[in-house]
Amino acid sequence: MNSGSPGSNGHRRTSRRLASHDRLDEWRRLLVQCGHKPTKKLVHALRVVTLRILAQLEYQIGVSGKDSAETAAAMRWIRMGEKLRQTLGPVREADVWLDKLTALRESLSDTNGFSLRSNKDCVRQIRELRDRLKGKRKQWEKKLTAEIESRREKLEELARQIELEPHETAAEGNAGSAQIAEQFAHVIQQFPSLDAGNLHEFRKSIKKVRYMAEIFAAQDPGAGRQASAIRKMQSAIGEWHDWQALAKRESEAHGRREALAELLETLAVEALEKALATCERLTASLLKGTEEVHRLPNQSPKKCPLHDDAGSAATDLVRSA
Repeated sequence: MNSGSPGSNGHRRTSRRLASHDRLDEWRRLLVQCGHKPTKKLVHALRVVTLRILAQLEYQIGVSGKDSAETAAAMRWIRMGEKLRQTLGPVREADVWLDKLTALRESLSDTNGFSLRSNKDCVRQIRELRDRLKGKRKQWEKKLTAEIESRREKLEELARQIELEPHETAAEGNAGSAQIAEQFAHVIQQFPSLDAGNLHEFRKSIKKVRYMAEIFAAQDPGAGRQASAIRKMQSAIGEWHDWQALAKRESEAHGRREALAELLETLAVEALEKALATCERLTASLLKGTEEVHRLPNQSPKKCPLHDDAGSAATDLVRSA
């Protein structure tokens, strides 16, 4: 069958509309489950689907304008969805940090699970930091369940008033990837250079671009490749941000430099260099062929405020006996 035939186009539109309904159904299911027991898996899944719905609704408002009943409902859902996302954030971060500390603790032990003598202080401090984080997660979890309980009925009512439209503009050719390239180029213009001071904001700015690319990917393979590249940038930046946040928590908890704080700071510096290099390489690839941006970001690493030395020192510290 000709891919451009009316029957084929109608089938694609129906499939995309069903996928949009499935996303809202998934969100409703996760909201209820997370309100009862916000496990690591449920919190992550609810946060991801909430962000994807937010990105899609914002796109629809930009296309259709703000003068309709559907748009008014969408804007109300966006306001409440943002509050839900903000409450999910700390719980999700705690889960990520706990996993990273577990992996770090294992890397400081030999194959039999015993800590090497020179790493005993770090292992003890990791245990103490994990205990503090577990306590904080319980607090954030209570706040999350209370937020869901207080807003669930209103969110579900608004969800019944909105519809996630399939993106017809991406149905043919590379229209979807062209829109993603334009959105990404717009973000890059706001970040003429990247460093430790703005890298996290850059990550947040490209997140919704990635979600839109994932939506367009069903019709445009180019958008799928864009989503993959942006996801790699986010992952590299997230690795740095997690180590940086943990280093800050550990330093503030003691008010002085401890063995673990020094190790975390060094890991953050190493991750920063990798993140900047990844962003530079993938940004050049994503902007290739676009004319909207005249200058690529100068992403030579600036001195990180956490530590004076970079390089592979983190690996040496982890492996030292």
